[in-house]
Amino acid sequence: IKPSAGTILVGGRDLTQAGADKRIGAGLGRTFQIPKPFARVCVSYGAPVPVPPETQGLAFGAAKAAIRAGLAAAEAAGRGALGLPAARA
Repeated sequence: IKPSAGTILVGGRDLTQAGADKRIGAGLGRTFQIPKPFARVCVSYGAPVPVPPETQGLAFGAAKAAIRAGLAAAEAAGRGALGLPAARA
């Protein structure tokens, strides 16, 4: 979908007219929402998961571990900000 207004800048590069492959290559991602509520789901379940640039070129297992570590850190920060106890291991 082409934007109707504004620009998409990533690292100073204008990607407004770029196709999805170029945007993804620059680090952008797409998310899709399921318009159905779940009875019991953690808030982070529906959150986009950023893929850090430093994971590019890593084997799948190593990249997955780096992303999981990032998610754990984000969860810990969120729990701390809300005054909740740390998650159990």
